[in-house]
Amino acid sequence: METSENCFERKNLETIYTKKEQKSVRETNVFSTLNSVWQYLVRFFTQEPEVKVWKKCDRFGNIWWEGYDPFSGSSATFGCEVDMLEWVEKRYYGNNKSMF
Repeated sequence: METSENCFERKNLETIYTKKEQKSVRETNVFSTLNSVWQYLVRFFTQEPEVKVWKKCDRFGNIWWEGYDPFSGSSATFGCEVDMLEWVEKRYYGNNKSMF
């Protein structure tokens, strides 16, 4: 059986422990958020803008290729993969097809 003094001391210790635990959780959330922001900034400033290409299918089963060039802000939609590849090559190499 606990005395009232032991009970009071135990409640104080539990309160202190709980406050430290809550502080630790808040610090973890802050560090996690700062880490996410830092990672985003590193990617933003070090990554070259890449052409994004994706395939879409409409409700009739037609396949469409869409592309977006973040560097120039241009986008394109094509009905075949070959046309999309030509568009991507023009984005990278310009109108000059000879690379060597």
